[in-house]
Amino acid sequence: MSTADTARLSTSASAPIKSPPSMPTPSWQYTIRNILGGLSKTVLTDAQLSDLHITLEDEDERSMHLSIETSLVTDAFFDTSTYHGDIKCLPRDFQTRPEMAKACSEWIASLFTCWAQALGNQHSENRVTFQRAEKALRITGDTRTKGVKTAMTARDMENGHSISVLIRNRRRHEWQLTSVELYILFTLADEQRLARPSASSYEVQIMVIHRHWIQRLSVQIPSLFLTSIIGGEHDLLGNIHIHRTPRFNFMEEQGRRGALRALFEHFPLNTTCTLPPLPPIPTTKRKWNNTGFALKKQRTQQDQLCISATTSHDPKTFK
Repeated sequence: MSTADTARLSTSASAPIKSPPSMPTPSWQYTIRNILGGLSKTVLTDAQLSDLHITLEDEDERSMHLSIETSLVTDAFFDTSTYHGDIKCLPRDFQTRPEMAKACSEWIASLFTCWAQALGNQHSENRVTFQRAEKALRITGDTRTKGVKTAMTARDMENGHSISVLIRNRRRHEWQLTSVELYILFTLADEQRLARPSASSYEVQIMVIHRHWIQRLSVQIPSLFLTSIIGGEHDLLGNIHIHRTPRFNFMEEQGRRGALRALFEHFPLNTTCTLPPLPPIPTTKRKWNNTGFALKKQRTQQDQLCISATTSHDPKTFK
C-alpha cells in the first residue's frame, strides 16, 4: 500500500461520523410550549387551534338530556326557602359595574358551587363526591406550571365523566378559548387516563364563570390524542371537538336553571337523600356524654337535610 493510500485511510478514520439530520419540531409542540408559558393569560388563536387539531362548535341548550329524577331534584330546589333566601342576598348592581367583575365572578361561583355541592353530595345517583376549592389540577409530568385551581371538581371515574367549575377574570376576548380552559380539560382527561388506561376516549367538561355569565365546555378526548400531547410525540394523533353551550345569565332564574341542568346532565340525581345512614344510638338510662350529644346533633342535622329534595349550603361561606 502506498504512502498516499495510507494517508487517505488515516484521514477518513479520524473524521467524525455525521449523524442523520434530526426531524424538525412540529408546530403543535411549539403551540403547547407557548400555552404552558403563558397559562394565566393566553387566548388561543384560530391558527393555534388548528395546530392542535381542535375545533369549536356551539351546542343548543335543547340538546341536553337529563334523567327524570334529576329534573325533579333541580326543579324542586328552586321552590325551597334556601334558594329564595340566597337570591335575596345577591347584589343586583354587578351587571352595571364593570369594576366589580372579579367580585361578581367569585360571589356567583361560591353560590353556584354551594348549590351544586349540596345537591350532588346528597342526591348523587352514583355517589359522586363534589369537592370545592381543592388543590391545583396538574397534568402528569408538567414541570413548566404550578397547575390550575378550580372552584369545584366532580369525578365519576366508573362511568367516565369529570367536570370542573372555573372562574375566569378577563375583559377582552371574553368568549374565546383560553389556555387555562384547555389545560383543565387535558388534566381531567389525564386523571381518567390513569384511572381507566384501557378506555378509548375520555369525556370531560368545565363550567366557566365570567362575571354573571356561566358557560359549559364539553369535549370527548381520544386516548391516542391525549398520549400524543403528554408524551410529546412527533405526530399528533386524532382531533377533538369542543362544544359550547349558550351563556347562562345567573341574574335570571332561567339562566340559573340552565346552568344547574348543564352541570348535572352527566351526573344524575336521585329524588331520595343518598346520605349513608347513621349508626343506631345505644339505649341507656344514663345521661348522654359528649359523644352522645354530638351524635344527636348530627342526626338532627341530617334529618333537616333530607326534609326536601335539596339542602341548604354552608352558611359560613356567606358571612
